[in-house]
Amino acid sequence: MASLSDRIKVAPPSLFFLVGAGLAAALYFTYGSEAEKLRPQILSLKDQVAKAKAKLKETKDRAQNRETFQNEMESVSVTLRQALEYLPKELDVQDLLRKVYSEARTSGVELSVFKPKDPTPKDFYDELLMDIKLKGTYPQLVTFLGNVSKIPRIINIRNVIIGSPKFIDGYPMMEMSGTLVGYRYKEGKGK
Repeated sequence: MASLSDRIKVAPPSLFFLVGAGLAAALYFTYGSEAEKLRPQILSLKDQVAKAKAKLKETKDRAQNRETFQNEMESVSVTLRQALEYLPKELDVQDLLRKVYSEARTSGVELSVFKPKDPTPKDFYDELLMDIKLKGTYPQLVTFLGNVSKIPRIINIRNVIIGSPKFIDGYPMMEMSGTLVGYRYKEGKGK
């Protein structure tokens, strides 16, 4: 009787193919259904890995741009500090009236009405509105507006109305009315 190794040597190659195919089919039908059950989990894990790689890349990019970001933040911080000098935390209406009255006198105009209104709250600041009415020549009114713009505070004049000139003592006098707006910073309330 021939040994197993002798039989294997003389066996045709197609027999090995059939035995291998049979074993593969048996393994597939035995364990293949388990692999199919794991397929959604495998896909989910691949998706999580892809998301983690994308987040890692984003984090690396941020880390590389950190110095640039810090320089930009420092620049914005300096700009904000400079802006806060013009947007005070406290704005006294009487102090503003003195400054506006002083500028009116310096310009040669008559401040006939200065009527404060209630503050209007905004996002991170309050608007302090004051109705004003002035009398003077056109150059005096323009000089007054120029001087008010140079007060070291943010002050705007809205709704400016300049009336027609009326000649008084040979000079064309005009009335100007409008709303003077001062601003006050509300610390910690803006977003």
